[in-house]
Amino acid sequence: LLEGAQVLNFVNDRFADVPGPFVAMLRDVFDDPATFRHVGALAERHGLHPSYITNRFRYFFDVTPSQLGRGLLYE
Repeated sequence: LLEGAQVLNFVNDRFADVPGPFVAMLRDVFDDPATFRHVGALAERHGLHPSYITNRFRYFFDVTPSQLGRGLLYE
């Protein structure tokens, strides 16, 4: 229980200044990387332009959604 709380605190501290929709997109990719195909799906779900998502994702997380999805699948 303590370990889980520490991990949660780390995530909350690390992404405290990241807008909620981008944290939700990050969860979308992590939750099921096998079904994540392209940024267009995130754009439709969250009502944002794909290039905006890609640029902001890279700014916040140092990786694009596509790179993250592929990396998770390779692992």
